[in-house]
Amino acid sequence: MKSENHPYILYMGFGANIRQLRQERGWTQLELAEKLGISQKAITSYEREAREPNLEKIQQLAKVFEIPIEVLFGQPQKKVKIKSTIHGNSRMSKMQTLFQKLRLKEQQLILTQLESLTKT
Repeated sequence: MKSENHPYILYMGFGANIRQLRQERGWTQLELAEKLGISQKAITSYEREAREPNLEKIQQLAKVFEIPIEVLFGQPQKKVKIKSTIHGNSRMSKMQTLFQKLRLKEQQLILTQLESLTKT
């Protein structure tokens, strides 16, 4: 479960962690299964904690999610907090909130695109 007011992202259980991470990325169970080369049924089993993945799949999960393996097992991951310097602008606030949800590679891509759009 992600906490917006706490400096850490907290995860409760292995299956819930996988589900939360998958949903944060907007992936279906089928999409995650395809990334791992396994069945959707296997992902369902992992999320329901009816079955545990082997070490190789755990390593693949961490790689696909771009996180340390420890996060899959519930150890907190530091969350970077960015304070807005623009006050009273709901559009900028929304953009900042959405930007913070992106992975680092995606943030870099957005910044590159903004820089190219603002060059005169």
